[in-house]
Amino acid sequence: MSFFKTTGGRLILFFVFVISIALCLFGGYSYYQAYQNKNIQIEQELGDIGGRLQTSLPSLLWKVEMEQMQKVLTSEVKSGMVFAVIVTDERE
Repeated sequence: MSFFKTTGGRLILFFVFVISIALCLFGGYSYYQAYQNKNIQIEQELGDIGGRLQTSLPSLLWKVEMEQMQKVLTSEVKSGMVFAVIVTDERE
């Protein structure tokens, strides 16, 4: 006689299936929450970096202080979230 033809075997199979589905759902929900939190953190950090650069870069560009500008840009890129800084003119 097969194990899954008995009532106990079917019950065990049912519970394994239900628990597996529940774990998958909770794992998916947890992943989605972590994904959303990380995106919010990235957006906040990039907004902060953009604000700091908008404040410090215009005076450095106006005075043509290349060494100090390089230090400011290098320190912002070290955050780990930024791979490049592109400076553009708002009018273009």
